[in-house]
Amino acid sequence: DDLRAKVSAAVALRNCFIADPIIVRDFVPLAEREQKYIRLTSARWPSVSGLEGSIYEDTLKDLIVVPSLDGVAKLTMPLHGRTYTVQWCCPLDQHCSINLLRFEGTGDVQLEEPISNDPCRRLFVAGGAAVGVTNEHVWVSQTFAVADELADAWAYPLLLGLSTLRESCCPTDLTRRHLDRALACAAARVRALEADGRLVDSGDGGVSTPLPVGFQASLPQAWGPDATSPAAAMGAGGGGIAAVLWTPVSTTWLHHPEGNVHALGEATVLLRDAEDHRRVICSSQGGRFWRHIGESGEELQVDCAALLPLDASSRSLSQLLTEARKWLRHNELQEAGSEVAMGAASTGPIARSCGSGGRTGSGWVIE
Repeated sequence: DDLRAKVSAAVALRNCFIADPIIVRDFVPLAEREQKYIRLTSARWPSVSGLEGSIYEDTLKDLIVVPSLDGVAKLTMPLHGRTYTVQWCCPLDQHCSINLLRFEGTGDVQLEEPISNDPCRRLFVAGGAAVGVTNEHVWVSQTFAVADELADAWAYPLLLGLSTLRESCCPTDLTRRHLDRALACAAARVRALEADGRLVDSGDGGVSTPLPVGFQASLPQAWGPDATSPAAAMGAGGGGIAAVLWTPVSTTWLHHPEGNVHALGEATVLLRDAEDHRRVICSSQGGRFWRHIGESGEELQVDCAALLPLDASSRSLSQLLTEARKWLRHNELQEAGSEVAMGAASTGPIARSCGSGGRTGSGWVIE
């Protein structure tokens, strides 16, 4: 039981930050499973022509909220615009189940939940008997950095959230410049999805996009070949890149330069204090400088990595940023090693892929 709890906690932590979650059905409590009459594979979002009233600002939590029209997904974004959280209903990998809801001869007495006003049940009724065909789902919640590579499933709702934040929430000049860059990236991805036929505007105020399909695994199949975490030997070749560093008070996303091994990686740090006040710290020039941004997008301070404060009140923050720089350097070495390996392999008859440590992999979550 102790081992099971540890594995379950590791999978849950990974699923919070990696775009393709691992859904181990044995780890999903019965109380967290929801019954739907179809397997959900897409979400329907408000179209640009029907945005009024669909997207709103949660003033209590200082969040922009983008809910899907069908209630199966939601995107929220804080006013600083550097991170976003998605929640969506993921189907469990199993055959549909059949539930007998009413027996003939019981009159109007229904043995389980009501047949009417239940959109998540497909019913077959004959006389006094009714049967419901259902599929099990579980809600998945994930948090990403806007500066990271954008998943196809969230490109369109993120574009809506960024646009709303840009136009309606009076962002600071710093946040406005960041939003302009992020909007350009999201718009380019949306255009590519539309051209590919994966994003469909139905013309009735809704836009359909595919939901992520979680990697379904049973306990014996949940893991691939043995791999050693790069935390066991930072900087060692073949250990793979780190994607996220997590502690109880901070989350650090490590961004990997695309297409240029000589480009510098950057980091986004979400920091929470004892009063649950949050700030974002974004690196520049490969972690040489760190810009602190408040909850509403205001600039608080800028630190130089070579001159981080060492007083008692700032020591933990300085250690956090120093650790992030170490992992940025580790990722640079891994990226360079992958490029060298690919170049050497391409001279032979067959070129090898990057494997789990290259850009095609999702990276490690380090706790």
